[in-house]
Amino acid sequence: MKQITTIILLSFISIISFSQGAKHFTFKGIPIDGELESFTNKLVDVGYKIEEIGNEGSLLNGTFAGIKNSEILVYIIPNKNVVYSVSVIFPSENKWRHLEYDYFSLKENLTKKYGNPISCIEKFEELYGDSDNDKLLALELDHCIFETFFETDKGRIKLHIASSPLAGSHVLIDYIDMVNYSLYLECSYDDL
Repeated sequence: MKQITTIILLSFISIISFSQGAKHFTFKGIPIDGELESFTNKLVDVGYKIEEIGNEGSLLNGTFAGIKNSEILVYIIPNKNVVYSVSVIFPSENKWRHLEYDYFSLKENLTKKYGNPISCIEKFEELYGDSDNDKLLALELDHCIFETFFETDKGRIKLHIASSPLAGSHVLIDYIDMVNYSLYLECSYDDL
């Protein structure tokens, strides 16, 4: 009888733990929640290497979606040390066709996993020609928008192509937990 009671109690605890973790969006199967060090260590456990840990988050490196040398940025709510968002920055490219290929391949896979996007913009606002270099220049001059949003009841994903003078041109995916993002917004409003 004692053994059955113990099994029932452990099952109940497992259900409670699962339901508490289930309210948060996940990244690599890890709920986007908790303290920075704990979350970062869980990413290390699944194969990522820590590059840096700071007051605003952490930076890791590894393979994501089959693409090596991807950077993983973990963001926390300022002054709370609670993770609310994870971004994947894929290696920079110097050819538009490589960026476009990665973007559309990732979009297809995200659509298979999360369903149709809730929003998608893929356009050049100003283009001086149709060559690969012209398209890359339009990106660098902020004259094109390639972004797709997916949403679930627990979080939001943004897939996009971006360029900056320091980081170069690359594809990014942002994973945002809605529960902790709301907390992040509350903290931001307190600053106003």
